[in-house]
Amino acid sequence: MLVNTTLDLNDYTSTSEMLNSPWNLALIHNWALLCEEIVNTCPDRKRFGQGMQLCDWEKQVTDRLYRVFLDAAKAQPLMENESEEQIKDRLLRAHRKRNVMNGKTNSRHTKAKGRADIASAMIEFCRETGDEDGLKFWQHSLRLTKHLGDGGMSEDESSFKTVKIGSRTKKVRVKVIKDLDFRHPSIAAHYDQVDAAPSVNGIVFGTAGRNRMERVRVSQVRVRNPPQGLSASVYRPGYLESLLPHELAALHLDPNSFPLHQRSGEQTESV
Repeated sequence: MLVNTTLDLNDYTSTSEMLNSPWNLALIHNWALLCEEIVNTCPDRKRFGQGMQLCDWEKQVTDRLYRVFLDAAKAQPLMENESEEQIKDRLLRAHRKRNVMNGKTNSRHTKAKGRADIASAMIEFCRETGDEDGLKFWQHSLRLTKHLGDGGMSEDESSFKTVKIGSRTKKVRVKVIKDLDFRHPSIAAHYDQVDAAPSVNGIVFGTAGRNRMERVRVSQVRVRNPPQGLSASVYRPGYLESLLPHELAALHLDPNSFPLHQRSGEQTESV
């Protein structure tokens, strides 16, 4: 077994140098051999999957160690006179920034999944009740959410508003909704209907659970780079025209037009 082993980080400033160190290459090989031995002697043959070869375990170990080597490389002084405390502060700020970004990414994924789940439930309900118009709306909603993906969802911000209860005032938490600068305005209107569905369709979604936080839409827009592969029809009018040629090319637009379903009583738009 590998007991009290160490990594070779001496005088290396890049992850590639650390990965190609003879000591570290030998460690990766021996670690992979140990993984292979553990799997072969495990009575539960399905626990670790099947078909893994020594080279596969070496790749698994390398991927794990790469993260360690990357942290070690980032901990190198960026300037000759950068102190240990300055290095710690720089790494801590980068870690916090990464956590914030990951939180926003997770929020967008949760929102996309929730809206897809709402549409799927309403599609089933409309089929059961024979609501053809509703079926078309929710099928479009599901296609729209899949087309936009996580990157086409906005992030909600928490804030407070003051409400008056009798003679007293109280601050309550609300979600502040900002539209995306690149997204067609009709998409925000569409998702207002989608997000309200669980509150007005108790037959489908039930009424149990905690009260939903009030959503307050504001006029400000959030500036963010759009995801690649969207149709030109889902962009805010004038957005694509404002881009430089290389910025437009980087979006890798879907050549197919995606029809936009407006609010009830409005015409469907396809750009």
